[in-house]
Amino acid sequence: MNLVEMPDSLAYIWDWYLRLNETRPVGMGMSAITYTEIRSYFELMDIEVEPFEVELIKVFDRLSLTASYKEQEKQTKAQQLKQKHKSK
Repeated sequence: MNLVEMPDSLAYIWDWYLRLNETRPVGMGMSAITYTEIRSYFELMDIEVEPFEVELIKVFDRLSLTASYKEQEKQTKAQQLKQKHKSK
């Protein structure tokens, strides 16, 4: 994975994302942060938000979900391999 340093000018949006991430519903896996949750957060915090800021939060969320799914897939394959070796 290529890590990119977050520009200081976007750090506040990352902070918003982290706060929203803490409230993410969890069930059978990670779920996306919805626009409704985002809107509710900004209304509760009385923050005026620009559309590009919301879209950047959604980008962060998609990247996080993708990384999570890949990690789950990796763990599942490792478990299957372990099970396969046990049954031999």
